[in-house]
Amino acid sequence: MIGACPWAGRSPVGPSGPWRRRQAMWDDVEIAEPDGHWVQLEETAWDALIAWAAGARNLRRAPGVEQGRLVRVTTQRGEFVEVYEERRGERDQKIIDDSIDEVLVDAGMPPRPRQCRWFLRIPDGWDSPDSFLIALREALNTAPRSGSDPLASRTLIERVVSGFYA
Repeated sequence: MIGACPWAGRSPVGPSGPWRRRQAMWDDVEIAEPDGHWVQLEETAWDALIAWAAGARNLRRAPGVEQGRLVRVTTQRGEFVEVYEERRGERDQKIIDDSIDEVLVDAGMPPRPRQCRWFLRIPDGWDSPDSFLIALREALNTAPRSGSDPLASRTLIERVVSGFYA
């Protein structure tokens, strides 16, 4: 868990070490509301890995997260399944952010800044954000895999995403 990591948020090798240089990628992402040539990424570790692979010049971040919106919750205990809706709150956001950061750290990357919405630039030649995301996700889903751990996922995503921004 990222909260248990003694060096979370700082470099394990000093303030100017490799961790700090890698953190700079997240810090270099422009903070701006994107126009129509950008698509919002989902709040998942997979999309955070996509963002990292795309690099700062292909990303934007805007302040604010979607707290307070209705989300569907499904719980299962044995054969009993309960489905209900509730408002997403600060605690929920912390759980989401912690789980994303944990995967990023396991993949050898620094945690990303919190309280942001992340946007990916749509490369030239795509008709719509949806067609780009469908093609990107299809390429990721069909690419040969060498494992399912975060580092293997990072390698796969970097290889596939770089093809879209070549």
